[in-house]
Amino acid sequence: MPEFSILGSSNGLLCLVNSLFPDSLCLYNPFRRGHIEIPKNSVFKDKSVVYGFGFNPITNDYKVIMIADHKVTYSRKTGFSSYYNRPVSDVQIYSVNSNVWLNRGIMPYCLEKWSKRGVLVSGRLHWVSRCMKLNGDYQRTIVSYNLVDDAFDVILCPTPDTLRRWTPSYLSSLDGCLSVVVHIHNRGDAFHVWILREYGVCESWVKAYTVGTYNLVPRVPGIIKSLLCVLRSGELLLEYWGSGNSLVVYDPMKFTFKSLNECLRIPEAFDDALFHVGGLTAAAAFR
Repeated sequence: MPEFSILGSSNGLLCLVNSLFPDSLCLYNPFRRGHIEIPKNSVFKDKSVVYGFGFNPITNDYKVIMIADHKVTYSRKTGFSSYYNRPVSDVQIYSVNSNVWLNRGIMPYCLEKWSKRGVLVSGRLHWVSRCMKLNGDYQRTIVSYNLVDDAFDVILCPTPDTLRRWTPSYLSSLDGCLSVVVHIHNRGDAFHVWILREYGVCESWVKAYTVGTYNLVPRVPGIIKSLLCVLRSGELLLEYWGSGNSLVVYDPMKFTFKSLNECLRIPEAFDDALFHVGGLTAAAAFR
């Protein structure tokens, strides 16, 4: 049986990629247990690809986005400075309605590989960029893609050093708002959670949570992999990687952690977790 990685969730569907054959993608409806295969795209063969998946309500269409670094050759004459000053990527977009891949051309950003799965908020997909020269310094930023007008843009961060040059940062969607998980320097796996309360308004960024260090087993630090959602109780549902993946509930009032693996009988070898809302509205994609 093939193994799949989850690339995204939107409007009741999941986008999956075969773990062994990255050009083999499909859309899966867990509610109906049906799927449709996406035509293979070999343009980015042997390249490291960043993905995105979302629904365009204007055209009632699902889109899959594939982004790969545009080949820029490093040379001793120009050095790394010139190499990092030219961050561009090639973009391919698939539409369920047309059932074809289209070449979107080049966008002026490169994306971090740990940002492999685009985060969908307010009809836009979001990724963390690689280091690029901004205001005279090399730093990361948040890149967005609008599913309606096919435009790429940049989201301003809470502070200039939020996405530090050498520290991994992760994006997520919390209660419909874009959020950033920022590791705290020299504090193990502790991290801050910033939330953009009003989309497009930079001043609405707030530091909503600070989560301390969590150990899965003695002396094995848990590394935050993703922030999945806020539960009705106000607790955070987190995915950690350590001696195997683990789903963890964090109580921001009591500052306590609780692993769910044993009580939910979750296998230690699971690869990925994603917050997903199912429904019947996705049935039209399978007609």
